[in-house]
Amino acid sequence: MNIYWQNMLTYPFADKYWPLKILIGTVLTIIPVVNIVTLGYYLACMRRGIMCRYDLPDWINWRQFVQEGLWALLIIIFYLLPPLAGFIVLGNIPFLGGFFSSLLLLCVSSLIPVALANFSLSRRLEDAFKCGDLIINIIRAQPHYMMLYLFAVFLLSILLIFTIIAPVLILLSGVLFFYMGTVMSYIFGFLCYRC
Repeated sequence: MNIYWQNMLTYPFADKYWPLKILIGTVLTIIPVVNIVTLGYYLACMRRGIMCRYDLPDWINWRQFVQEGLWALLIIIFYLLPPLAGFIVLGNIPFLGGFFSSLLLLCVSSLIPVALANFSLSRRLEDAFKCGDLIINIIRAQPHYMMLYLFAVFLLSILLIFTIIAPVLILLSGVLFFYMGTVMSYIFGFLCYRC
């Protein structure tokens, strides 16, 4: 499968109104609780990737962004609960507990992007939890899926550290978080349904 990474990484800038859309997304991203709207927006970006559309979603369907953002948050929490329980149970075992807990977190959380892509396409919550289908989609999208997933985890870690170290630059962090969210959502949507 040919993946045109340059087109995908510059996806937000292909939109005629990208400065306004990114500004709105950035402001919403840095406001706690309100930023649930950006999760819904990311799902719309996933649908764009699935359909191979190179435009950003318009900021008009706020109710849908809020509803889908809440569903996305529920899906993410569901997938993160087992690894967090693993940290609690295994956390007291020196070295091995932390290692296995981290490995469990990495493995289980790798299902989140494809679960969100399934939900974004059908808008049915149960499709986010069809683990067999999720794993098949991940296998079909190899090696791109895991490389992108690990790259996204790395970037997210860097951005979180950056935000903690330099909270004064919250607006820049917001731009980077929002840009990364739109691009990664688009690419994951593309990968999950084009392989």
